[in-house]
Amino acid sequence: MATDGSIIEKESDVSCLNPYMTETRKRLVIASFWVVVLLGLPLWWKTTAVYRAQLPFAQIDSWVDRKACQLTFPSTFVVHLASIADADPKAHNHPLDYPTIENAIAASVDQQIYQANTQQCVEFPLNIEIKEWRITSDIIDLLKHTSEQREKSTIGRYDIFLAPQLPAPTSTKRAHVKLGNDRSMIITLREWTTSDIEESTAAAIATLLQEERERVQSIACDNELRERSNLDGLRTMKFSPMYQMTFSLMNEDPSGLQVDWDIEDAVNTYLRPFMSEVSVISNFSVDSQIQHFAQLAVTPQYMERQKLPSYYYLTPETLPHFINSAEWNLASAISTYPTINFILYIPAQNKSPLRIHNSKGQPVRSNAFLIPRWGGIVIKNQPKALTASGALAFGKEDLKPFMEIFVAQLRTLIGIHDLKKIMSPLETSHEISYESAPQTAVTVTELDAVIKQRIAENIVNSIATLKSLAQLVMDIPNMVVLDHIRTEVEISLDSLEQACQALQQQDYMKALTHSISAIERSEKAFFDPTMVSMLYFPDEHKYAIYMPLFVPVSVPMIMAVVKEFKEARRRRKEAKSKTD
Repeated sequence: MATDGSIIEKESDVSCLNPYMTETRKRLVIASFWVVVLLGLPLWWKTTAVYRAQLPFAQIDSWVDRKACQLTFPSTFVVHLASIADADPKAHNHPLDYPTIENAIAASVDQQIYQANTQQCVEFPLNIEIKEWRITSDIIDLLKHTSEQREKSTIGRYDIFLAPQLPAPTSTKRAHVKLGNDRSMIITLREWTTSDIEESTAAAIATLLQEERERVQSIACDNELRERSNLDGLRTMKFSPMYQMTFSLMNEDPSGLQVDWDIEDAVNTYLRPFMSEVSVISNFSVDSQIQHFAQLAVTPQYMERQKLPSYYYLTPETLPHFINSAEWNLASAISTYPTINFILYIPAQNKSPLRIHNSKGQPVRSNAFLIPRWGGIVIKNQPKALTASGALAFGKEDLKPFMEIFVAQLRTLIGIHDLKKIMSPLETSHEISYESAPQTAVTVTELDAVIKQRIAENIVNSIATLKSLAQLVMDIPNMVVLDHIRTEVEISLDSLEQACQALQQQDYMKALTHSISAIERSEKAFFDPTMVSMLYFPDEHKYAIYMPLFVPVSVPMIMAVVKEFKEARRRRKEAKSKTD
């Protein structure tokens, strides 16, 4: 019995130990599963997270707040005062106080330009230097004298030559101003006095700079960092280092007229010099085409006149709908750069002559119009007498008047302003004349103003693009930001800094180069395809993908832990009841 009893006791001990060993093993199994999950969650989170290189947000904010660098557009005017060797000292050779005249001219220019200006986002330092100009009393040909005194001209540096009108005044106005094509002007005064020197020089400088500075200031001081909304901004093409220029000859009715043109020779003769001159800002590629059956998208109205030829006409309200986008193939597949279109349109015989009316109901003499940020159109009516073959061929000389219109339209599209219109306010008190227009169709002074305007546009647009990029990255946490995006942003910021420093040193060409680099790099970063591909992949998508995997695994594990807690609580209660 004892033996049997001992055996029974051992079996009882084993039966008591087996449940304990089973519960321990079960807990270890549950714990091992949870350890794997807890260790795997960070790894899963890391492997499923998108890569985001750290962008220099602080630097971008400093440019947005205009704290990174003060934009300055300095100008230097070297005033050459005539000292006439053979003149009567009592009449025209009074000693002049140069420092006083310099300060008086600078103060007068500032007063005329900034009398209503309260914005300080951009500065326009003005430096006046006065030098003696030794000439003889024979000053009829002043250009010969000035050519010996002119220094190497750079953007922002101008020469003004002042002399009395000898032997006698030739104008009833205070002075005569002659503008050259090489950043120079000659002013001859009726009265050779200090006050006339100061007032005429200050008036000429202020008139030359005022409109240019207003345009630069309107761009640089845009608090919202957006494109201009004024008329000038709406007409001008957005900056691009390259433009695709397309010339199209549109023939509405080829059944009655066959057309052809020597556009290549005309472009090389009349347009190529202009494109070469403005290539410092943007380059151009040119192509041409001839399209037949070019039907209008609008119906011209008919003007019947007594004793005068009747004609068809288009009103200003219908001109925006002139382009038949559905049927005219004007899209360029050659380049991805912005396209500037120029169209020579020949209407059908039953719609000729076709003219354009202005807002006053009068025919436009050029029979041409401009479409802002798109291009220009010239309407050429069919001649009354055609050849027997019914063909019309435009040679180089025939295209000259049309090319002149196209060049004028192109000047407007790229932001060139007519120097004569700029200087027109000075005509009230001064007589103005101009040197012969260059073959390039743009003066150096006009080109300088465009360069300054483009520098301001590029800097502001670069800052605006970087601001949008930073805002986009912060608003969308799951957007991919690779290392090359950060590199492009850093290069753009560095180019902005170098452009600003170049402006302070009055090196406009260097500033233009860096501003172009800034806008190109910022747009390259903003439109990078690696970022756009993840724009619409929020966290909700990630959860939707992994929920079918995690839920089936996590529910049994959570239920096992809950069951184990309940079992442990039950055992504690049983153990407590036994002790009691």
